[in-house]
Amino acid sequence: MGWAVYSPIWADFQMCYEGDPTVMQAGKVFFLHMVLMKSDVGLAMCWGQSVLLTENGGERVSRSVLGLVVV
Repeated sequence: MGWAVYSPIWADFQMCYEGDPTVMQAGKVFFLHMVLMKSDVGLAMCWGQSVLLTENGGERVSRSVLGLVVV
């Protein structure tokens, strides 16, 4: 595992919110993540996972654990 410092230009500006026109339906995969920021020093970290939407809800398809990694 390594560390990188860069602006996340690879990320689409897409957020789920009330009234969002994005169609969320079975068969689509979304990457859901949470960002923790410490803006005063310019640091952030992000945990996330890929989720497949099914007829019965969401199915986690990421293999990584969401626990805190201590290095």
